[in-house]
Amino acid sequence: MTPINFPLIEKALSSDRLNGYRLTPTDTELDILERYFWNISLCESLYAPLQSLEVALRNSLHDNITTMFGSNLSFDTVPFLRRIELDVIARAKTRLLIEGKTISGSNIIASLHFGFWTCLLDRHYHWPLDWNHLVNTAFPWAPKYQRTREKVLKPLADMRHLRNRVFHHEPIWNWSNLAQRHLELYEVIRWISPQLHDAIGLFNRFQSVYSAGSAPYRQIISQHI
Repeated sequence: MTPINFPLIEKALSSDRLNGYRLTPTDTELDILERYFWNISLCESLYAPLQSLEVALRNSLHDNITTMFGSNLSFDTVPFLRRIELDVIARAKTRLLIEGKTISGSNIIASLHFGFWTCLLDRHYHWPLDWNHLVNTAFPWAPKYQRTREKVLKPLADMRHLRNRVFHHEPIWNWSNLAQRHLELYEVIRWISPQLHDAIGLFNRFQSVYSAGSAPYRQIISQHI
């Protein structure tokens, strides 16, 4: 392996991106790289639970809203959707066409991103979706004191923010509440499916990666400079 060349790595990743891992103007190249690769591992450790939450949330909301309406709901004929959600559905259909996939209800549902589903918890949909009832069926294992649309929306909005940071390769290493967000992520999964919560937990690497800090990455990188 050739020695690590910071200017070439900076050229590949951009100085703007790597500046997100700088704490002070005097930080060394090694300081920046160790945080960058630690951040990658932190994001990697959160990918599985974030992906699991996104799929479980989608399926739980769709299944329970379908039961409520008494039909296989594909969302493109729901009269009370706002323009912003209708635009998301239109873009999903366009992607399916580009990918050569069938415009079916199941394919549309699978193409709707995390933000679409969390938007269904906005106040606008409180009465059209009867959230007084839906919160109990879509999140059946949430604590009773937590079963209101507003109280479910708050952690889901936090998870959406975390998900976007992780999936868009942004820094999370310097979040002071990252460990708490990790716990909340698993807790929200448990509200939907305790079985999924336990299964994903078998492969949970976050705590070990987070507790070890960036030092292991510094040690490895320093051997190749």
